[in-house]
Amino acid sequence: MVSIITIISSEKGDIWYKKKINMLIAISAIASGIVLIWVSAEKLEKYSVLAAKKFGLSPFFIGSTIIAFGTSAPEMLTTFFVSLECQGSMVIGNVIGSNVANLSFFCFSRKSGLDGYR
Repeated sequence: MVSIITIISSEKGDIWYKKKINMLIAISAIASGIVLIWVSAEKLEKYSVLAAKKFGLSPFFIGSTIIAFGTSAPEMLTTFFVSLECQGSMVIGNVIGSNVANLSFFCFSRKSGLDGYR
């Protein structure tokens, strides 16, 4: 009887331990992804500005084309891979959702003064 209770409790402990490890792996993957996105965005901005200055381009051009491409790349790749799987409704949802999110962020930043202009 005692051995059965020990086996049951150790199995529950192993399951709890595996869930805890899986949670730690997921949290660390999310955290490292956020850090990689942050570092990549900083490098994209830095080298875009350097390249634009080297070629004599205006700061408006930097913001409207090069940085805009970097922020739109995830939506483009998602739309591309979803279209390969013939999921038309997901393509439309991705386009509409990303545009609504971008417009909402733009309107919020203009309203709250986060755009840097006062």
